[in-house]
Amino acid sequence: MAISIDTVYQRVLAIANKEQRGYITPQEFNLIANQAQFDIFEQYFYEMNFQEKGEEVQDSGSLGDMVDLLEDKIRIFHSLQNMAYDSTEQSWQPPVGSYRYGNIYLNARQPKIVDANEINDIRNSLFHNAALTRDPVMYKFGKGWKFYDSSGEITSTTPLIETVRRPEHVRWGYIVVNEQALYNGSSSVDFELHEADETDLVIKILELAGMVINKPQLAAFAGQEEGGNAAEENK
Repeated sequence: MAISIDTVYQRVLAIANKEQRGYITPQEFNLIANQAQFDIFEQYFYEMNFQEKGEEVQDSGSLGDMVDLLEDKIRIFHSLQNMAYDSTEQSWQPPVGSYRYGNIYLNARQPKIVDANEINDIRNSLFHNAALTRDPVMYKFGKGWKFYDSSGEITSTTPLIETVRRPEHVRWGYIVVNEQALYNGSSSVDFELHEADETDLVIKILELAGMVINKPQLAAFAGQEEGGNAAEENK
């Protein structure tokens, strides 16, 4: 489902060269392409939040179901990973390098989130402490989490956490032949975004090129294209 970085670069060059709007070097493209990919990736979460708080979602499976589409776009970056206990921090830490976090599970259950000052009250109540055997609790502690069941603080059973990673850095690899940069697939890294975002990716790169490498004609063109796409989506 990846988007070919060569396809995107050739589309960007074709638009940039049309009517002499300017040339984007491979080095410039690689720099801008990574920023464009991250901008669109970050937009997934903004749109997801907007859709979930907006109008009633259509039935699951509908081609018009934006939430399903957004979940499909994010799925490649999502995983369930082990947390690690840090004895220095005295808490369970999420995996290093994770961009966003979701639900946390302990023995296939989701612990209830409580305030740190509630733990002693829960532990001192025979009724509530007994319930921890079935339903453990957790609270935020520094950059990590602490977990408790009826026997006390949990430091050995490994919790699992839903994580979302950032997209891998892309690269249009090339070799130079007769002073021309020619595409080299073996040293290239494609975009990890959903294939439905290819056009948006091209527009975003053109927009950033206008701002980052001082090609205002590209920024103006990208703005027109972006406005046209938005109008089509709102029909």
